[in-house]
Amino acid sequence: MTQEIFGPLLPVITYSCVDEAIHFITQRPRPLALYLMSEDDKLQHKVASQVHSGGMCINDCVFHLAVDDAPFGGIGESGKGAYHGKEGFLTFSHAKTVMTTDAQQHNVSLLLGPEDNEFKHAVLKKLCA
Repeated sequence: MTQEIFGPLLPVITYSCVDEAIHFITQRPRPLALYLMSEDDKLQHKVASQVHSGGMCINDCVFHLAVDDAPFGGIGESGKGAYHGKEGFLTFSHAKTVMTTDAQQHNVSLLLGPEDNEFKHAVLKKLCA
């Protein structure tokens, strides 16, 4: 159970109470998916709110990834990003800041001079915060 399983093998871990199972899961890297089989609304809420995973199905498995307008993807060691719909577009299109400064008016020169000025104080305040 130290690597992801993509095959016809299902490890089974026994537990005495749900809190023990939640503790077992939360003490390990976050799973890509979490499947809970229960009709108990309180238990569903408890597991959904206490266990972090890339996605979750209640009383089903795997089909959460088929919802094409909902995000699918892992968190932590199970993967980064979200795919499908708007989230997929945002994941694969990196927004990039492009700032142009007039070379004759560059603010860096205000940082290097010996005199105090408003710009130098503002930058130092941000850096030392």
